[in-house]
Amino acid sequence: MKKKLIYSILCLLMALPAGAQKYYNDAVSITDVSLWQQGESLYIDMQIDMRRLKVDNDRTLTLTPLLVGADHNVMLSPIIINGHRRQKAYVRSMALNEETELGVPYDKEEILSYTQVIPYQPWMADASLNLEENLCGCGGHQEELTQELIQKGISTEIGRLSAIHPILLYIRPEADKVEIRSRQYEAHLEFPVNKSVILPDYMNNKSELQQIQNMLSEIVNDKEVSVKGIYIEGFASPEGALKLNEQLSVNRAEALKNYLAAHGQIPAGLCHVSFGGENWDGLVKALEASSLKEKATLLDIITHTPDITLRKEKLKKVNGGAPYRVMLKELYPALRKVNCRVDYTSDVTIAAQTDAGATNLNAAADALSRKDLVAAREYLDKSNQQTAQYINNNGVYYLLNGEPEQAILEFNKAIREGNEAARHNLEEMEKVMKMRKK
Repeated sequence: MKKKLIYSILCLLMALPAGAQKYYNDAVSITDVSLWQQGESLYIDMQIDMRRLKVDNDRTLTLTPLLVGADHNVMLSPIIINGHRRQKAYVRSMALNEETELGVPYDKEEILSYTQVIPYQPWMADASLNLEENLCGCGGHQEELTQELIQKGISTEIGRLSAIHPILLYIRPEADKVEIRSRQYEAHLEFPVNKSVILPDYMNNKSELQQIQNMLSEIVNDKEVSVKGIYIEGFASPEGALKLNEQLSVNRAEALKNYLAAHGQIPAGLCHVSFGGENWDGLVKALEASSLKEKATLLDIITHTPDITLRKEKLKKVNGGAPYRVMLKELYPALRKVNCRVDYTSDVTIAAQTDAGATNLNAAADALSRKDLVAAREYLDKSNQQTAQYINNNGVYYLLNGEPEQAILEFNKAIREGNEAARHNLEEMEKVMKMRKK
């Protein structure tokens, strides 16, 4: 039997934590959500704040976290919140039913540290964590059943490994050639609504900032690279006033510039800031990929309503505003982003005309840097497979392709050839594989 967590709720009007996601008519908030796969287990953790929740005396509210995939779902341990009279009846039933479990005494706390560990299955990699809210039909009332999204995506070991920035190797051509290259990273920094200050510990910002810093460090510290310019462009989600959003997009780009400058990432005088304003293009793409049943109507409004103010008002009125509220919660946060592009020159070229094997290896390295695994495999197969550069880059291919065991074999093979890049890549893998859920 799954363990049921039982509460009797009093109406305590207290402050909610910053950054909390709200559920059940904004009476329940959830923070610190973590879906973490390690080995054969999936660890699910979150803080559920029910201090604003009030349940009628003779009713029961059941909150059930659900792990939902395309063709599978798993029901996790439910939380049962009884009204005052309902709780008394429940306590009496416990005396008659030995199997009934009381997980947490109702009068001890209203903030629940919810933790579950379940066997991990491959379909869970793309699963979402939802919250099913069932207010019983007891006491002559109508049953109310709804389901809301808590979080999409799981932190898998393969996903964490694919986020490594491995060292790729090129074979230098004999001719001294220089070409201009660019690297770009799209940062989905999370900003509270109407704010432009970067909070490193807010939502997923810590990971995003680290990715940008890694990219800049790799380029700036490369002795064979000369940075020509760093271009930062900010965007805002399209709710609220247009002028405010345009200023927010500028301020967010400036905030990233100042953050990177303060951490020694940007060479003086090379940074250029611009703004993208309201991110309508991103909203169109997000709607096209969404499962909203009204998305055709919403997209038609965006496409055929040039007046921005009128467009926003029309979006709010579709189907009584229900799809707009979903957009605000699920689509708009990702639209508040910052793009960071670095232009640089390098004396490493991808086309050494005198050696077809080197040409293909360098092209494979470039494809791997873009995570274009199809092109990388094609070029690698045409390379000289006896070189340490090939073996290291082949290991990177397997790492990015979600085959860590094969990647380790390749890196160890290159290490035996004295390749230090492969040693670094293997050490980075081992750090991630030893990482434990915090």
